[in-house]
Amino acid sequence: MAQMNKNRLALALCALLAAGMAGAAQPPAAAIAAEGRDDWAAAAQIYREALRTQPDDAALWRRLSQVEARQQHAEAAAQALDRAAALVPRDAQAQAEDAHAWSVAQQPHKALAAIQRALALAPDNVDYLLAQSQLANWTGDYALAEKSLARIHVLAPQRTDVLAAVARSAAWHGDLTTAIRTMRRYLDNYPKDKDAWLDLARFHAWRGDYPGAAESLADYRQRFGEDEGERALLARVDAWAGRRHEALQLNKPLLAAKPDDYERNYTQAIALYQGQVPRQALPYVAQAQKLKPDAAETVDLVRTADQHVSSYVDVPLWRSWDSQDITIRHLQAGLDWWLADTTTVMLDAGWNRYGAPLGSQFASAGGTDHVNESRLRVGLRHAFDEDYALEGWIGDSHMDQGGGSTGIGSLALLAQPGDAWRWRAQLERDRVGISPLAASLGIDRNGGVVEGWWTPDLRWTLDAYARHDEYSDSNQRDEVAFALRRATVRNGWLNLDLGVSGQWFGFERDPHDGYYAPSSYRRVALTGGAYFHISDDVGLGVQAALGVQRDETLRDWKSANDLSADLAIGIFGDWKLHLGAGYSQRRQESGGYGAHIVSLTLQRNL
Repeated sequence: MAQMNKNRLALALCALLAAGMAGAAQPPAAAIAAEGRDDWAAAAQIYREALRTQPDDAALWRRLSQVEARQQHAEAAAQALDRAAALVPRDAQAQAEDAHAWSVAQQPHKALAAIQRALALAPDNVDYLLAQSQLANWTGDYALAEKSLARIHVLAPQRTDVLAAVARSAAWHGDLTTAIRTMRRYLDNYPKDKDAWLDLARFHAWRGDYPGAAESLADYRQRFGEDEGERALLARVDAWAGRRHEALQLNKPLLAAKPDDYERNYTQAIALYQGQVPRQALPYVAQAQKLKPDAAETVDLVRTADQHVSSYVDVPLWRSWDSQDITIRHLQAGLDWWLADTTTVMLDAGWNRYGAPLGSQFASAGGTDHVNESRLRVGLRHAFDEDYALEGWIGDSHMDQGGGSTGIGSLALLAQPGDAWRWRAQLERDRVGISPLAASLGIDRNGGVVEGWWTPDLRWTLDAYARHDEYSDSNQRDEVAFALRRATVRNGWLNLDLGVSGQWFGFERDPHDGYYAPSSYRRVALTGGAYFHISDDVGLGVQAALGVQRDETLRDWKSANDLSADLAIGIFGDWKLHLGAGYSQRRQESGGYGAHIVSLTLQRNL
């Protein structure tokens, strides 16, 4: 989970602890004069010289701290105020001021120790308890944070202003549902708190609800207008949601203004590794590592980026069978190897066995119950820029039992020209590997496909698909399909999309060559897709469809339901394992209705 912005937390602590600051003794006149002309360095030097002879003057140490703070010297300011607090150990407010100074200096452990000194002197001070809860969350001591908030509830149950702290505490230890609900209650009472509105959006984003985060930021803009904090967070949300162009448009000027800002380098990296040249993200990943090498966010960023830029080998295998007793077994080994930032070479070798019972209409032309196919392909993918890439494959397929050998290959243009549109156009030549009969006849196909994805916002996606194939047995096939879905639930442990889909395909004729060739097949379905977040490295995806189907041979519509699942293990590791299973009532390419599949894929990043 992303960490809360520490600079903003320090400012919140400042607001809590600013009241009641002790007045300083009259400082040296020369220092006052230097401050009057904004010569903060000279003023600091004068105070330091005075403190050499008056090291026990708490007021002078406090004044030095203020001057160092004006120069953005957070560490020096905290050290000076720490000396002042040490001189008045019975002054609770002085210890609280010390806590604030250390929080601004990004030293949460020292800040927590200081606020605990203040609470030892004033144990029922609600503001000090609130500061302790925030600092405890910052340092990972969630039990202390909860204890502090519980004490506040006892002392001041009417204090609705503490709800923001309760929400942030819940978010820090992962209870984002409570965090969102509580922050909304707080905003009902304090609708002008800009930081709280930003946190509400941030909490939605942390649990993967990017549509909810974008909607919260839209509320923010309507109330307060655009500002730098809102743009930075919107850029992050867009990057996480895959809207690369919008994220970069927002983040580039922010990063140019502050090239050493951790958050902006982080956002830039996330956006860039989603393009066609993901290795463009690596300099920004390196900068994030340099700025915060041990932060949990940095570890997650490095692990995620590695998945996009690593070469890998994989071994997929699967087995399917249907109501026509046709079985297909598949085994393959593949390699994706980065030659350069824009070029990848690909290689795969595979084996398929197409089986059917002896005497079946789908047995091979030679009367055997199976046909083996061996395949070897080599490919190259080249990115022209972040938006466009060309991918080509060439290879050979050999079928035994009379199927012979033939060349196979494909050429595809992959396009991501904008966040709302992406598309793929592909020409291909391949086998019609459906049954032993089709395989033994050596039937191949030449065709083309165009597929597009339209995502007008973060909730809706429309997929559209069209293809045409010419078969070597003088047949041809046309197909169109669509799927519309809406991001319905995003709550941290479950992502749920609901939608509808439709499909039509038809052949010119039915040659009875071992594959299903209707003149008009139609299917419509209600669809659902769920992803269950088990842990960062383990997830379960489930796809389901409730549909009906019909072709020219059916008098009525027939059920066409689907269910499939995929368990991913080692999502961000060097080793990955996918275990899959599925069942479909759809009319299969063999003509059978009920089909099952089980699969396993092992992948190793190099």
